[in-house]
Amino acid sequence: MIIDFSNIWQILKQGIAGIAEKKLREYAVAATSDGYKMVNEMQTDLKSWINELTSGSISKSDFADLVAGQKDELKMELLEQAGLSEILVDQFKQDICDLITNTVLASIP
Repeated sequence: MIIDFSNIWQILKQGIAGIAEKKLREYAVAATSDGYKMVNEMQTDLKSWINELTSGSISKSDFADLVAGQKDELKMELLEQAGLSEILVDQFKQDICDLITNTVLASIP
């Protein structure tokens, strides 16, 4: 199965911008930038995990766990510099992880 990674990245970028605008209005620009950076830093791992998922090497649940495991490793520098509470930063990271998982799983039959 061939996966259209560029389409997945485009959907993720749109989703990140939407989440940032909806949940962190006054911090939307910083949140969007941090969100893009988060996905870019995960890109190599995501490609590998998506390939493993499509080949049957890992399950959908395994994929979701791998993505969720990255949440604490990734930094939201602009949001932290802006003084956004740790709880809101953590929730935004969780929202992005959920977006990644849902987007990828929806793109795989």
